[in-house]
Amino acid sequence: MDNLFPDVSKMMEDINKATSAFQKNMANLQKNINEGFKALAEISKDLPEKTNIAQKFLAKRGWFIPFRNLPIAKINWIADCAREEESFEEIDNYLIEYIEGLTPKIKEQSKEYFEERFPILDEAFKAHEEKRYALSIPTFLSQADGIFRDLFGKDFFKNDPGERSDISQMILSRLNQGDYRVTAASLSYVFIKQLHEESTLHESFSKTKIFEDGENIETLNRHEVLHGVAKKYNTKINSTKAIGLIGLLITAKRTLIKRGAA
Repeated sequence: MDNLFPDVSKMMEDINKATSAFQKNMANLQKNINEGFKALAEISKDLPEKTNIAQKFLAKRGWFIPFRNLPIAKINWIADCAREEESFEEIDNYLIEYIEGLTPKIKEQSKEYFEERFPILDEAFKAHEEKRYALSIPTFLSQADGIFRDLFGKDFFKNDPGERSDISQMILSRLNQGDYRVTAASLSYVFIKQLHEESTLHESFSKTKIFEDGENIETLNRHEVLHGVAKKYNTKINSTKAIGLIGLLITAKRTLIKRGAA
């Protein structure tokens, strides 16, 4: 008879041990989760300010990029470098790698979101792949101009404070066409607000000295390129910057669609 029934006390002991082990593991898991959230909160606590610093800094250097994909740690790093005025070349090298990694997706989404323009954009992507940057750059820039006008009804390449303020208001107005209310603190705005920042890309002829005196400075200026003033614009970094701009405009298009504004 004893063989037919297990030792109940032994079973309960095993169950209690298993329960205790499970609770201990769950407590450790929760501790790790809490520590992870604490670390994330520590990293993120200055994100709005640092995102703003990073976006302004990069725009001034001609970088317009899809910030949604950029790791928080890199945003903080760029902001810190901008404050300390150091590591600019290191930032450029990182962003070239960053945009190159996103380029297949940017190309794919260009076809999805800008279907009518894609035959032209596709030629620019091919030219970039073949290192024919003299062809890829003006094509990307001219199409970016048209895309921005399609999305927001204004010209993009402006550095005038009044014009940039108008663009900021236009972006917010477009985002608020749907039921969802968007403010300057909303992520949907934060991730595309770089589109109204001051930039070397927008500098007028009267102010820019980017390509003067035979200097081989790899800085991108839309007016100098498209009006035939620039002679040394055909570099990998400038073509990569132009692709990053297309990527940011894709983010803007997707955001408008999600907000029922496109």
